[in-house]
Amino acid sequence: MNVKLDVQPDHLEDVAKTRPILGLAELIWNAVDADANTVSVTYKKNALGGIESVRVADDGHGIEHTDAITSFGRLGGSWKKTQRVSQKQKRALHGQEGKGRFKAFCLGNAIIWTSTYKENGSVKSFRIVGKRPALNQFDVTDASAAKTDQLGTIVEISDVRDGVDSLNDAQRVADELARRLAIYLRKYPSVKIDIEGVPVDPRRVESHTADYQLPTLTLDDGQTFKVKLNVIEWAVPTDRALYLCDSSGFAKEEVSPGIRAKGWNFTAYLSSDAVPVLEERGALALKELHPDYVKLLELAKRQMKVHFTQRDAETAASIVEGWKKDGIYPYGGNPKDLIEQTERQVFDVVAMQLAEALPDFDESDPKSKKLSMRLLKQAIEKSPEEVQSIFAEVLGLPQDKQADLAELLKRTSLASIISAAKLVSGRLDFLRGLELLLFHPVSKEQLLERTQLHKIVEEHTWLWGEEFALSASDQNLNDVLVAHLGKLRKASDEDPDVVREDGSAGIVDLMLSRVIPQPRAEEREHLIVELKRPNVSINRDIISQAQSYADAVADDPRFKDTSTRWVFWVVSNKMTDSGRKQATQANRARGLCYESETGHIKVWAKTWGEIIQANKARMEFFQQRLQYKVDDQSALDALRKMH
Repeated sequence: MNVKLDVQPDHLEDVAKTRPILGLAELIWNAVDADANTVSVTYKKNALGGIESVRVADDGHGIEHTDAITSFGRLGGSWKKTQRVSQKQKRALHGQEGKGRFKAFCLGNAIIWTSTYKENGSVKSFRIVGKRPALNQFDVTDASAAKTDQLGTIVEISDVRDGVDSLNDAQRVADELARRLAIYLRKYPSVKIDIEGVPVDPRRVESHTADYQLPTLTLDDGQTFKVKLNVIEWAVPTDRALYLCDSSGFAKEEVSPGIRAKGWNFTAYLSSDAVPVLEERGALALKELHPDYVKLLELAKRQMKVHFTQRDAETAASIVEGWKKDGIYPYGGNPKDLIEQTERQVFDVVAMQLAEALPDFDESDPKSKKLSMRLLKQAIEKSPEEVQSIFAEVLGLPQDKQADLAELLKRTSLASIISAAKLVSGRLDFLRGLELLLFHPVSKEQLLERTQLHKIVEEHTWLWGEEFALSASDQNLNDVLVAHLGKLRKASDEDPDVVREDGSAGIVDLMLSRVIPQPRAEEREHLIVELKRPNVSINRDIISQAQSYADAVADDPRFKDTSTRWVFWVVSNKMTDSGRKQATQANRARGLCYESETGHIKVWAKTWGEIIQANKARMEFFQQRLQYKVDDQSALDALRKMH
């Protein structure tokens, strides 16, 4: 028998558009509405593990043949519309609009319902066949004697649609359905549902539950409704959600909770007969544009805020008690007065933030924890303006920036964010301080001792490129450099500028040598920087000597025939015309004076001005984003603090 709906197919297409997991949930709701105690979802998979078909089997009372002809022949007007409980188990009903069967088409283009039911003492069976190209038509076979006494309905979905493989992770699907069906399954614990053998069990991932009776909701038309709120905290990470449910706990709408509850994984369920009323009036679709919808959400938000404030207090009290038990809490006895009580409350809040911001705090030894606590107590007592400044900055953020910070803190710690910002600001201060030391008329005179400059820059190898930011000293390399240093001394000894004003011999040059970590153990890369005195100009001869020195070092038996790369730099304040010509060759990066045929040896020559300018350009984007201002005094202070 062909059953045809008098409804346009494009309207049914809109009904069928939903997420696969929601289509699966509708089939499960239909099963429990038919008094099923057991619902099993299984997949047939192809050789690659992809889902080819979905099967949903239940042990309910099945669909009677006459009901199938009636209900599959119309949209809406379900038999559930006139009843509030199921036929035999007297459980609260979910679907009342007769749209659930069409939502199942989001899973596949072909669906077969096989119903086994009892009629006048006989067990009968028949099939209903539907195909997506003709959503307004169903083929219903005649009922005949069943081959089994097991009542129920089996729904088989084939020619699956894109996105159905999102159901492949049975545990994830079971957990999401557990959150959606949590209230119902708590109310009817005899109902058992499984996905590929994995039980849909909210208790598996519940950590805490709370139920609240909210104030009566009065709609704009004067109608009043009772409202309940159930909050379930989960022991596993989950997307937060607030479900708007009817009084039986069936979710009609999923919305964002709209509150800040840092560190909590939860789902809230607002249950009220007002929800289906608002759904009929289109308020759930209009959302915040409808005043009654706003009233309903405000009731939920207010209670959720109270709930998590209490839960934060309970958690804080528990943690503080643990600190007291471990002997690391810096206060003893009861507060002497209101001032000390307030001080302790401030300390508890800040200490909680500290423990969260430091990932290794819990694993630290008791002495370290105790020291951290005492330092924090002293900071609050002696320097409250620092703590106040931090809170003022955070609390004074615009809403969108607070949201950005919250999103960042989901993926990284506050300590890491501070470290990253400090790294950038520290480099900006260092660059300005170094610039002053090298070029300012007064401070330049204070940098006569070359060992000072060497000590300063040896900890900042990022000056020569970000790839050199992580480097380490290598004694073997230092021995090689010393062995061949004579090649550089010969050229430099001929330079009269090397002699000090008092006629004594000066330090010819200082070698900053570092080994650069590589992905493979057998590979090595060495950065070698020759720092020339500020009054020595880089010329062609110095560059040539650096090249011969590089060749000599690379050919040393300790490194020859190994996977080793050498990067040599010659740096000074000035460069002659001949040196500049050598450093600006066609088809080469500016400053690259020599590169061996194998690419294993490179010799660069640049002035401090070029190096500082290149680093400033690299940091400019971050400086603009941080809105960090560098002044001469702060730069010099930072340099003194670092060195």
